[in-house]
Amino acid sequence: MLFSGVLILGMVFGFLLNRSSTLKKGITSIIQNDRLEEIISLINNRYVDEVDEEEIYREGINGILSKLDPHTFYIPPENVNKTNDNLKGNYKGIGLEYNIIDDTLVIVSIIRNGPAYSAGLSLGDKIIAINDVAVSRDGITMDEVRNVLRASSSDTILLKVLPYAAQQSSAFALVRQSIHVSSVDLAYLIRPGIGYIRINKFTEDTYREFREALNGLDPYALNGLVLDLRQNTGGYIETAIQVLDELFEEKRLLLTIDGKTFSKEQYTSTSGGTFEEGRVVVLIDETTASSSEIVAGAIQDWDRGVVIGRPSFGKGLVQEQFDLSDGSALRLTIARYYTPTGRSIQRDYSKGRDSYDKESEARTTDYAPLPVTEAGDTRYYTLRNRRTVYGGVGIVPDVYIPYRDYMLRANMWHVANGLESFVNNYFSTHLKDFTKYHTFEDFNSNFHIDHRILQAFRSELNEAFADNANSVWKNPQKLDYLKMLMKAHFARLIYRNEGFYRVMNEKNDMVLKAVDVLQTVQYNKLLHNK
Repeated sequence: MLFSGVLILGMVFGFLLNRSSTLKKGITSIIQNDRLEEIISLINNRYVDEVDEEEIYREGINGILSKLDPHTFYIPPENVNKTNDNLKGNYKGIGLEYNIIDDTLVIVSIIRNGPAYSAGLSLGDKIIAINDVAVSRDGITMDEVRNVLRASSSDTILLKVLPYAAQQSSAFALVRQSIHVSSVDLAYLIRPGIGYIRINKFTEDTYREFREALNGLDPYALNGLVLDLRQNTGGYIETAIQVLDELFEEKRLLLTIDGKTFSKEQYTSTSGGTFEEGRVVVLIDETTASSSEIVAGAIQDWDRGVVIGRPSFGKGLVQEQFDLSDGSALRLTIARYYTPTGRSIQRDYSKGRDSYDKESEARTTDYAPLPVTEAGDTRYYTLRNRRTVYGGVGIVPDVYIPYRDYMLRANMWHVANGLESFVNNYFSTHLKDFTKYHTFEDFNSNFHIDHRILQAFRSELNEAFADNANSVWKNPQKLDYLKMLMKAHFARLIYRNEGFYRVMNEKNDMVLKAVDVLQTVQYNKLLHNK
């Protein structure tokens, strides 16, 4: 699946905000005097063949780190800014997304108020050239386009664009600027009195975005809140604590961090939370990791709300980033974190990184849940109602929602994997059919995946997937799911992630169960409230 590579590569974050450090002189001198330096020096000076010294260094570093925990990792100089920007909530760019359709670079999304938006570019416009290099031509690839963009050191990007349905191209000079990427995908009233907020990661801006989203829902009129942390791979711990603080009354222990060389720190809630008393449901899945597990764990430990979904990833380690002299960096695990009951939710990695990664891959591709060991040392009890919770296996939800069987069938995914390309192509060639929808509500009510669109998609499927397509088209459940997924992809092109998830939420088992629990006596029964 889309998220397995991210998780397996260790890019799940339990990262301390503003803790990026430069290595102290004493540590540097130890490294320079070790055997690794001597060996590399001998290879450079005496080895029979020419070698790539940088490659040897990186292989040596990775070899050392492979003996540590799975979430300590080295960041090469060329990746440091990109990795850091992922948690800053912004990137430097021109504010558009593109796709290659029939050897032509087509704009499929434009970020509001970004350079492309301000210049008047539109969905469906064709980019003919970037910095005088042709990018709409036979055999063009995404990698080639990215290389053209990276080759320019200037902040100004020159585009030659053929506007949608136009005959004459136009030139645009767009200046790269900081583009904000919200960590809150969606916030809306999913039912009267019930709010829904989806957070995709915990960045520097998440707390502010969460507060704005919650206030926009009028928290004093809410009876319940669905906090969706599925596919949230973590982020800054302090930001996660700030979000938790809005949901708790004061003086509640939210998290403990402790390590061999790390002075023990405890985080407690303060007064004045925006939503301290209303009902809460947290949604999690196998890709919910690290800082998002901190949120789910605290809510579960205090019986503050119900956790629904599938067991989370199971990362209870904390990293600090050390900047190295060549511009690279090391994110080193320096501590463990513990939920309010004192449990660590970190999965066992004693069998080595390969075994740990294979288990991670199995959970994010085969959706095999972690076994819950019944041994006494994994059991803990919630702080108010003494419900059983578990350590060492991620967060085990109070209500388990498995994948529907038909969604896991290989033929379903083989067909669905070709969906995004088809949607982008169809959208760009039928743009007038979509410009008539002025609001999401208008689109959602009046746009339907009809027989004509389905047949257009089926005709584009590779012949190798003919049997898979037959299986999907003959099964009403599979076909309905495919239609919903297709509509959600169209919604994303027009309304970005907000549109995608609003369509998907309408029939999502976890979301529907969350609404049901919030509205009925199930809520108190699950929490053992009297």
